[in-house]
Amino acid sequence: AAVPGDLVEMRDKHLIINGQEDSYVLSERTIEYFDGGRSLEAVRVTESDGKQAHVVQWLPGIAARDSFGPMRIPPDQFLMLGDNRDDSADSRYIGLVPRKLLIGHAVRVLVSADIKGNWAPRTDRFGKKL
Repeated sequence: AAVPGDLVEMRDKHLIINGQEDSYVLSERTIEYFDGGRSLEAVRVTESDGKQAHVVQWLPGIAARDSFGPMRIPPDQFLMLGDNRDDSADSRYIGLVPRKLLIGHAVRVLVSADIKGNWAPRTDRFGKKL
């Protein structure tokens, strides 16, 4: 999400990098189902920085770190954010990722499992382009 030298912040789920706020367009409202029969409203939006766009999901029923910064990303560090924003163990929780731990660029999903359930394979995601 942010690279060395970037000034990054998040305000009410909206990402701002170097003073430029990403745009957000509602894609859909749906329900996410969890173990134990629990369900939550899910809001999917298309997030765009003007160069690239992708869908992110917000779960309004989950307390998440939806505001932080501003902070300058130091040399050889990277800010990583999950696309399931309110249910991701990303840089908001584990910190910045050092360059030496980056080993490549993801382009497809190899394998996906339901980690909140019984680790059942999510075969519909296998090979999906990112």
